[in-house]
Amino acid sequence: YLSRCQYMLRQGRAFADVCYYYGEDVPNTAWYFVPGVMDPRQKMKPVLPIGYDYDVCDRTILDLMRVEDGVVVLPSGMRYKYLVLPDSARYTPAALEKVLELVMAGATVIGPKPSVSPSLSDYPNADKKIQELAAQIWPQTADATERRVGKGRVITEKSFEKILQKDGLRPDFKATSQAKDSDVQYTHRVLPKGDLYFVSNQKDRAEEVVLDFRVTGMAPELWDPATGKSTELAMYQDDGTSTTIPLRLDSSGSQFLVFKKAAAKKAPVVELLKDGQSLRSVKGGAVALPENTASIEATAKGGLRLNASEAGRYTLSFADGAKSEVDVKNLPAPEIVPEKWNVTFQKDRSAPEGGVPFDKLVSWTNRPEDGIRYFSGTASYEQGVNVSQERLQSGKRVYRSGRCAPSCGGLCERQAAWGIVEATVSGRYHRRGEAGGKQSRSARDERLEKPLDR
Repeated sequence: YLSRCQYMLRQGRAFADVCYYYGEDVPNTAWYFVPGVMDPRQKMKPVLPIGYDYDVCDRTILDLMRVEDGVVVLPSGMRYKYLVLPDSARYTPAALEKVLELVMAGATVIGPKPSVSPSLSDYPNADKKIQELAAQIWPQTADATERRVGKGRVITEKSFEKILQKDGLRPDFKATSQAKDSDVQYTHRVLPKGDLYFVSNQKDRAEEVVLDFRVTGMAPELWDPATGKSTELAMYQDDGTSTTIPLRLDSSGSQFLVFKKAAAKKAPVVELLKDGQSLRSVKGGAVALPENTASIEATAKGGLRLNASEAGRYTLSFADGAKSEVDVKNLPAPEIVPEKWNVTFQKDRSAPEGGVPFDKLVSWTNRPEDGIRYFSGTASYEQGVNVSQERLQSGKRVYRSGRCAPSCGGLCERQAAWGIVEATVSGRYHRRGEAGGKQSRSARDERLEKPLDR
C-alpha cells in the first residue's frame, strides 16, 4: 500500500489554483497544519474555500515567476491562477516592481494596497517608491475592488468566494455524502497526459460519496493502492465542466482516480435501479447503502458487468437517455461463514509456533498470549470454505468475501457476508489473508485458493 501510494504521488506535478506570497516582513512564517489546533487555510487571507488547493512561496520563488496565458508559472511547471499578496501590505520596492511586472504580463493578483516598506533600507525614499508603484497597480477609489492593469488585474476583494464566483471557477474537487460529518480529503497531481486524484476517507466507517472533479473529456479509472488493481469506471457523468463519480470508500480507505484516456464515444451509466428504486446515481447524491449493494463495472472487452447479490429487475440508465434492463433470478441466500480462523505468525519473533486458532477476528492487542499481544511482523490467516454444487451456475460467479484487516481491532469484528468470488467448481476452498504488525495498515490481501489436488 505505502509503496504504491508513494510511487503514484511522485508522478507528474502538484496542482494548485492559488499561490500565497508571504512577503518579507519580520517575523514571518508560513502557517502549518496541527490537527485540532491550527488550520493554515484559515490563517491565509483571503481564506480559500474547501475544494481549492494552494501553495506558499517566498521572495526567491516570487522572482522566478513569469506569466503564460494569464497564469503565473514557475520553472518547475507549477501554474497558478491567482497570486495572493500578504495581508500586511508591506513590500520592498524590488518585490513590488516584480508584482507590477507580473500584472502587466497578465497575472491576477489579490491583496491590499501597500504604502510602506518593511525595511529601513533607503528610508524614506523606499516608502515613496512603494506609494508610486502602488498608485500604478491598485484601484484608485476606496469602493473599487478590481483594476485592470496591462494584460492583468489587481483585486482587493476580501472574499475568495466572491472572486471565484465572479470568475466562474468551480472547485477542483468536491465530495458529497449523506453523513454531515463526512471527511474526504484529496490531493491532485497533473500528469504529462492526464490527471491523478488521491482521495482518502478520514472516518473510521465506510462512506458512500459522490465525487466531483474539475476534469472533462477523460474516462475515469479507479486504482486501488491496497490491491494494485485498476478498473475503468462504468458509472460517471461528464457535463463539460466536471466529472461526477459515485463511489464507496472503505473505512479509513483511499483510492486513486486516474484520468488519462479520452472518454469513449459510448455513453456511461448514470444511474442503477433495482425494481424501480434508485441504488446508485451521479445525480441523486450519495445514499447510505449496504456493503453488498449491486454495482456496475466495465469489462476488459468494453462491456458492462452487473454485480448483484439479490434477485430483482435491475435497470441501467445511460447519459444519452438509453436504458437497459437485466432480470436476476434464483440467487441463493447469502451464507454466513463461521469466523474461526487458523493464524500462522512470522517465525523467530516470539509468537507461538504453528497455527493458532482464532474463534473470531480481534485485534492482536486483545489476545491473552504475550507473543501475539506484542507481536510485530506479518501473519497468515486461513479458513476453509465449502462451496456446494447447488451454489454454482454456469456463467455466474457465486462467492465474494468482504475485505478486512485482521489486525485493526474493531474494524473487522463482524461476521463476513459472502457475495461473489471466482469459484467455478464445487469443493473445499481455503480463504487466506495476510496482516501486518499491530500498528501497521493491513495488506488486506484476501483470496480463495482451491487446493491443487482437488
